[in-house]
Amino acid sequence: MSSARARECDIVGEETAYAIANGLVMLSRQTCDTGERHLSHAPFTLLPSPIPAQCFERAVALAEPFGLLVHRVASDHAFLRDTLRWYTIDLERSRQRGSILELESDSLIETGV
Repeated sequence: MSSARARECDIVGEETAYAIANGLVMLSRQTCDTGERHLSHAPFTLLPSPIPAQCFERAVALAEPFGLLVHRVASDHAFLRDTLRWYTIDLERSRQRGSILELESDSLIETGV
């Protein structure tokens, strides 16, 4: 393997590890034979990719309203609790998930958010 190819493999490995370590993961589809699902890194690119100007302008126009939506949802604790209630229904199978939700709730209360 050439040194350029080896360096390329190193960079891809480092970036993939970064993606996984920082939560840039997605759940795979279930496999038919075992029914198992696995996590994989989300797709990403190391090089700039051209996009049509119209798509870019649309994304820029949506950035502020989307940020406002995220802010309002994150600030509405009652809405979040009601929306995520389905998540706590599964406590019998996974107490850890319930604990995470409780810790998040406690954290929000402690910080006054």
